Formats: sequence, structure tokens, C-alpha cells
Amino acid sequence: WYTSKWTPIVAFSVSSIKKLYKFGFRLMLSDLLNSLFEQLYILVIGKVYSVNDVGYYNRALSTRQLPVNTVSNVLRKISYPILSQIQDDDVRLRNAQRKIIQQVMFWIIPLMTGGILLATYIFNILYTNKWNQAIPLFQILCIAGVLYPINAFNLDILKVKGRSDLYLKIEIVKKLIIVLILIVSIQYGIMGLVWGQSLVSIIALSINTYYSGKFLKYSLFEQLKDLAPIILCGIIMGFFVYFIKDNFFTDLTLINLFILTLCGASVYLTACWYLFNEPFKELLAIISSKMKSLSL
Repeated sequence: WYTSKWTPIVAFSVSSIKKLYKFGFRLMLSDLLNSLFEQLYILVIGKVYSVNDVGYYNRALSTRQLPVNTVSNVLRKISYPILSQIQDDDVRLRNAQRKIIQQVMFWIIPLMTGGILLATYIFNILYTNKWNQAIPLFQILCIAGVLYPINAFNLDILKVKGRSDLYLKIEIVKKLIIVLILIVSIQYGIMGLVWGQSLVSIIALSINTYYSGKFLKYSLFEQLKDLAPIILCGIIMGFFVYFIKDNFFTDLTLINLFILTLCGASVYLTACWYLFNEPFKELLAIISSKMKSLSL
């Protein structure tokens, strides 16, 4: 306050609250819905199945969420203010959205692919074999984890455009879909329930990209086309890790997990290098500029 010469005053701006109320209130309702439905699966599993199943599901979900939320939330905090500054320029907004989605998927695809293939190593080393029943749940949840960033960043476009009304409507529709799929999938045990959760992510992807695509003319097909090189690199990495894991590594040790992770990362980055993947080139450019600044 001393350096900025600013002091607070006891005043309330009615015009400001009117301007911000509708936008913020709808987002708040959307967040409340999300918070409620995040706990819905745990409540249903505990009610229909057993306490042990709740523990296995919660462990699988928290392990999946750690890399996904870390990468996605960091980039969302950076990207949202940037996108808001160019909200009226659809061409620039589309190009920025394209780069952001490519960058986040550049990290998420190998993380989730590696999680699916090395789940046994991860759970046995981190949690011991007592949690092995959570492994198939974790692997299925990783499928939904791949789609989470695309869903999140496409929804952010609605916020950037000030369409919190449409944002809330979409969230309500998706929650109704969750309830319907939950009612059906719960009859097939906890595995069926988790597969249903992945199906929800796929349906949500088509809904989220449809509405954001109307604003930016950037459809789901175009987004998948832009992500095709990254997906291909992830597939190449997946086949390589799967082959060497089953043929050369048998012991569930930390050193084997480290070697497999290092091999997978090397193959993935090499594939990106030869495919001239844009996010990889941008990453190399950032590293190069940082190295130059340090040398100076």
C-alpha cells in the first residue's frame, strides 16, 4: 500500500456486481456440480459394493489424477489469462488453443500410456502388492485421463468467450448422462462402473468440442488431426515398452521401472524428433533459449 499509494475504501459497486454476477454465479454452480459428482462414484461404490472396493477405486483414481491434474492445471493457469486477452480474435484464439492442446497432450499421452503398461510396477513399488486389485481400475481410468485435458481446455473456450450460461448447461447435460450410464454400468460390478466412467469421458469429448468448435471453427476431427503425430509417437512408445517389458524384465523392482521408463521416454522423444512434432520443437526451443540465457 505504501509503495503503490493505494488505500482501500469502504464502498460497494452495484454496477460491478451486476456485470460479474451472472458470469461468476454460473461458474460457481458448475464447480459445485463437479465437486458433487466427483464424490458420486465413491458414494455409490461404498453403498453398492464394499469398503475395500472404495479403497481400491480411490487409490487408482488418486494415482491417475496426480500426473494429469499437475500438467493440466499448470498449463490452464497460464493459458487462461493469455486466451482471455485475445478473446475477440478468433483466428489467434484458435491458433493459441491448438498449440496449448498439443503441448498438454505431448506430456499426457506418454504419461498415461506408460501408466497403463507399467501399472503393476508402479503399484507394487509404491503401495506393495496389497493394492494389486486397484491396478486394472487404474489402467481403465488412464483411458479417461488421456481425454481429460482436451475436455478441460475446450470448456475453457466457453469461459474465455464469456458464455458461462452455455458452460452451465453443458455441465448439467453431462451430469444427466453420468447418472444414466452409472445406473446401467453399476449392474456389471466395479469394473463395469469404471468402464462406464471412461465412456462418459468419450461422450463429454464430443459435446465439449462441438460447442467450442462452433466458436473457433476448430472441430473434434481437426483437433485429433493435429494430435495425430503425438498419438502415433505414443503408440510407438507403447509397443516398444510392452515388448521389452514382457521379454526382458520379470522382476518388479525400482531399477527395472526406472530402466523401462527411461527406454520409453527415449523412444517417445526419438519418434517425436523424426516426426518433427511441433510441441517437441517448441520444447527444444525453450530449452535452447534457457541454456543461452544461462551461458550469458
